[in-house]
Amino acid sequence: GGVVLTVPAYPRLYSQWDRKLGHYLRYTSSELLRQTAAAGLQPLYEGHWNSFSVPAALVSRKLRRSGSDDDGAVFPRVPRLLNQMLIGCAWVERFVLRRVRVPIGLSLVGVFVKQGNASRACNEPASP
Repeated sequence: GGVVLTVPAYPRLYSQWDRKLGHYLRYTSSELLRQTAAAGLQPLYEGHWNSFSVPAALVSRKLRRSGSDDDGAVFPRVPRLLNQMLIGCAWVERFVLRRVRVPIGLSLVGVFVKQGNASRACNEPASP
């Protein structure tokens, strides 16, 4: 058996948004690998995803810290066309991730199995 995990990345981006979604922390790749190893899991795949959202998250967090008085946890309504474009970005990223690793992304994703059962190297491109 195995497990697919997805967790928020970049501890410095932790905000009210994460608290509202029930997250207690954001992970670095090394911390995710450390915690899964401690749980007896070995990675088949580990990498980032949701890379196209990184610029918006950085700007959003910067604006919130510079004096915005809302709680920082409100997902803005976006026009239908923009929403379709974002869905398209996610589709393209999914296509790309099947071929290469993407070095950044708002989330980390991993496929893990019980230690000793891994049949492929961690950093091979694979379908997460």
